Amino acid sequence: MIVLPVATGPSSQEGALRISSEEPETLPSGPEGFDVFSNGDFVVGDGDRLVYFNSDGKFLSELHMRRFLDACQKLRFFISSSDTLEICSDHSGDQDEYSAISRTGDILGTPRILYPGLHEALYDNSHEKYDEAHNNWRVEIADVIPHESPVIIPPQTSPGRSILTMRRLAVDKNFLYLDIETSPEDSVDNVMRSVRKYNFNGEVIAKAPNLNSACYTLPEQNDGVVKMGVFYQMVILKNKVVIRSYDLN
Repeated sequence: MIVLPVATGPSSQEGALRISSEEPETLPSGPEGFDVFSNGDFVVGDGDRLVYFNSDGKFLSELHMRRFLDACQKLRFFISSSDTLEICSDHSGDQDEYSAISRTGDILGTPRILYPGLHEALYDNSHEKYDEAHNNWRVEIADVIPHESPVIIPPQTSPGRSILTMRRLAVDKNFLYLDIETSPEDSVDNVMRSVRKYNFNGEVIAKAPNLNSACYTLPEQNDGVVKMGVFYQMVILKNKVVIRSYDLN
């Protein structure tokens, strides 16, 4: 577990992340998302800032990117398969344009439209469908692995527990990574969340433990990413921000 620095006052250390809670009983709010580079460095979206940390959580640098804030005053970004940070640079059209940027904030190349599904970090729930006629889940991966058939996932993860929701996290050459919520078959109580690694035959290869302690203040699609077989999750607590990692290799 990596603990990232948080702001404790006006004179907080450089790169400290901002977290707040209006009332003692409420969940804290803070950074809106994160992603991971191939060398293990992190980038965190915190208001109008992109804040960079190394793999041990040491602050590296930060960029103020106010011009890229969307209508909700958030930065939308991901790290591509070429290890380049892509940020949503134009929200005005029917499709958003993304620009590659350097660590100094320079735009690299020409902005372009990226449709959901062209990269595993652009989440789109149309990839996962429950097939009622065959009583199974079908996950499309042909947008990442051309001409590959959908992966068929059994509806039960264990005796007595069925899948409630499913979200595709990532696809690589040989494996599919899913964020899954399950519940007892006769109830929607006792919901459990886990991340599972499947082969293309629908067999479970590895899984992260129960993630019910996940951070619910982040948008669902921003609280976890898979990179090189490792699932990373950001959790915002009352007085700290942590990155947890689960090696699924």
